Amino acid sequence: MNEQAFAPSSALFETSFPFHFVVDESGALTQVGASLKKLIPNFEDGMSWDQVFEIESPSVNMSIEDLKGCEQTVFVLAIKDKDARLRGQLMVDQGK
Repeated sequence: MNEQAFAPSSALFETSFPFHFVVDESGALTQVGASLKKLIPNFEDGMSWDQVFEIESPSVNMSIEDLKGCEQTVFVLAIKDKDARLRGQLMVDQGK
């Protein structure tokens, strides 16, 4: 089997995952999917992810270092000031 890496274009990624977000090492939101951005009316580029979300489960701290150990865990995030929840998995980019 060919072990070629697949790296989708930004446009394909955005279309495939409209509710995704990317957080850098400092906790700043560096990328937010178009559909998710519509749920966050006060969103500004570079704002801290803990300004936007609260972790409902699991019970962990919101620090980036603590979250790195939860890669196989299902998260439920609440969007602050909204009656909206996100359910999904955290993925760490090991190449960074």
